[in-house]
Amino acid sequence: MNEEVLEEGVEPPPPTDFEEIPPEIPEEVAPVETEPELLCDSEIGKLLSQLVDTLEHPEKTARELMVRIWKKHENYWRDRQYIIWDEISQDWRTPTELKEFDNSLDIDPAAYAKVVNIYKAHGEAIISALSAGLPHVRFFPDDADSQDDVFTAKSYTKISELLQKRNKGQLLFIRALFLLYNSGTIFAYNENKDTTKFGTVKRTQTAEVPVINRQKFCPNCGFMMGSEQFDAPPPMMPPPMPGSEMAPPMGPEMGAPPMPPSPMEAPPMGPESVQGANGLPPAGPPPCPNCGVAVEPDFEDYEEIIPRVIGNTEEPKSHECIEVFGPLHVKMPLWVQQQSQTPYITLETEEDEAMLQDLYPEVADKITPSTDTERYERYGRENTDYRGDIPLHLCTLRRTWIRPWAYNRLGYKDHSEDIAKLKAAFPEGVYVVKINDLIAEAIEDRIDDHWTVNLNPLSNHAHGDPLSQSLIPVQDITNELTNLTLETIEFGIPETFYDSETIEQDAYNKSEARPGMLYPAKARPTMGLDSSFHTIKTATLGQEVASFSDKMTQAGQFVSGAMPTIWGGALEGSGGTAKEVENARAMSLQRLNLTWTMVKMWWADVMSKAVRSFAVNMKDDEKFVQSKGNNFVNVWIRQAEMNGKVGQVEADISEAFPVSWAQKRDILMGLINTKHPLVDTVLGHPENAGIVAATVGFPDLYIPGDDSRSKQLHEISILLQGQPMPMGMPGPDGQEALQPTVMPEKWENHIVEAETIKAWLNSEVGIETKATKPPAYMNVVAHLQAHEFFIGMEAEAEAENEEEDGEKESDNSNSNEGA
Repeated sequence: MNEEVLEEGVEPPPPTDFEEIPPEIPEEVAPVETEPELLCDSEIGKLLSQLVDTLEHPEKTARELMVRIWKKHENYWRDRQYIIWDEISQDWRTPTELKEFDNSLDIDPAAYAKVVNIYKAHGEAIISALSAGLPHVRFFPDDADSQDDVFTAKSYTKISELLQKRNKGQLLFIRALFLLYNSGTIFAYNENKDTTKFGTVKRTQTAEVPVINRQKFCPNCGFMMGSEQFDAPPPMMPPPMPGSEMAPPMGPEMGAPPMPPSPMEAPPMGPESVQGANGLPPAGPPPCPNCGVAVEPDFEDYEEIIPRVIGNTEEPKSHECIEVFGPLHVKMPLWVQQQSQTPYITLETEEDEAMLQDLYPEVADKITPSTDTERYERYGRENTDYRGDIPLHLCTLRRTWIRPWAYNRLGYKDHSEDIAKLKAAFPEGVYVVKINDLIAEAIEDRIDDHWTVNLNPLSNHAHGDPLSQSLIPVQDITNELTNLTLETIEFGIPETFYDSETIEQDAYNKSEARPGMLYPAKARPTMGLDSSFHTIKTATLGQEVASFSDKMTQAGQFVSGAMPTIWGGALEGSGGTAKEVENARAMSLQRLNLTWTMVKMWWADVMSKAVRSFAVNMKDDEKFVQSKGNNFVNVWIRQAEMNGKVGQVEADISEAFPVSWAQKRDILMGLINTKHPLVDTVLGHPENAGIVAATVGFPDLYIPGDDSRSKQLHEISILLQGQPMPMGMPGPDGQEALQPTVMPEKWENHIVEAETIKAWLNSEVGIETKATKPPAYMNVVAHLQAHEFFIGMEAEAEAENEEEDGEKESDNSNSNEGA
């Protein structure tokens, strides 16, 4: 221990038996990297998995009964109509399939092989009649006096047309009618996705770049004299040492730059030795604007980060995907009366194991295929052709949307803290993904942003009865009558029994039947020959069978609403005139008007929701192409025109029933036969020429003026790319005359082309062009004025010719009178 100098009066510390050791400074421990907690193992994930099962469990028993009915209707559509419910396989089985599984059953499959599928025929007739045309969806402005609202409403209407084209709306509508016929409920799902399928959008790419700002100030008074900006230089590497491998060889022969002169060798810097570019000495430092002293300004540099453009990127366009499902794939409580009441909606589908592993790589090792042998509904969704042999590579993907108030189903008293956690994490609702029983994803989402359920006013609940439900008994009776009739015909040949002692069977079988042939026979004693033969009387169909069959046919048409007139047939007892057929068809369609009204209102709700989502997620202006006769035009949807309000969207759907092509042709031919001047003017307009030819059924039919109309539409597309030139002289309207970039020729059909231009100027595209591209619009107007000039010249020439012809006739008549 080192000796220390102690102050007087201070006692030294007592000796100790151990040496004092300074405390050790703990070394920094490197943090151990831990893998992020998976959702399936987290507390939130376990709560959501429990919540999904809690919501769906009370509906299990009732839903299993409904799945059985929906599956039966699907089998009837596919000609599998003699079916029996098999509790072992939990599916409908035909007699043939039951015989294959258990050969000891006393069933003859041939007795149930005859099926006349009126169930599918009536369904196809109804679907065809209702899907002849898509319902027209139109959006109204929130304020009709607001120009922004009007433009926004029109843009929304255009978006609905674009989405119907992209999603193949006609096929979606047919699918919806099919589901309504077989299951009674339609579920539409819309989701916005980014995809390159419909093009890309250019985006400017920026980055945070450092720059050097130099602030100058006067050293005399401190006045700020301005600033300059420089790009920050890249970090410099220290120069290599001479002689090292990276050092370049030095020397003039190696191209080394000359060394700058040293300060001792530098020429003296004086006014007489320094000259500017013009030979004059350089000017002195500028005076300070504040104090007036001519001094060199001092400066201070500091670094700043600013955004700068570094390039362009291509982003996929947004697309609104619309899908249609039935109740076999979508779960919703059966007690629900309307969509706003449902606590959840679950979409269940079977997907490939490999695809799900690619979508969710964080839990890929936990995703394994499952046959779900105890899951009843998977048998209801699977293809009947598998006959219960479910593919082993499929997993059940359950996607569930839950409302926030449904969190309380966990138990408001016992799980209040858990409910609070869910509401804090997902205040607007939650979207949960489960693969088999493994929870894989959970994000905040709302049911009503994606799902649209049809409202059936004829049902007390959201799940309505299938349209085909009342047709099932008629289908069964039809099959029974068909099989009974065939069996009667098959066994209608009577059987004859004879006494073997009367005719020698072997000799009779070897003989050849010929007219007048004699056969040896021996009658019994004291009895005639006829007593040795007996013919069994066979059963015959009664006359009431045919009458009953006709009644069942009529009953099937009545209960389904598929009257013969909706597909072109005639009602029994009608005269068959065109007027009677039309009246009968109108009456038949009235029978389907309830279904049409329900499904068109559902379609309007679907498009309203999809259009709103598409408008919010638009990345750039969109367009689609419409046909105009033999030409095409672009219909633009511009973001700048959607600054208004649509408010409470109302879809304006035409009350008219969809009209088929045959009806359009009949209507057109009826208009032609009227020979009314106004009708002839409408049908003869250049804009209707192509429609008339297509409706009549002769698209190759040449209509005079149609080529001129197509030519003019092509010229309009060229005119829109330029602007007119002033001619320096007044025009017909008193304003300065304009010369279009495309001038009409004298030989053109000026009347047809002028009418085509007027129709375009008054169209929605023309009005939009006037507002967005006034010079291009005036270029088209100038072209129209040029056509009208030629029309005026032709009219004047025709008037002069008529006047000359009149004078000649007058001279001839005068000469004849004189003679």
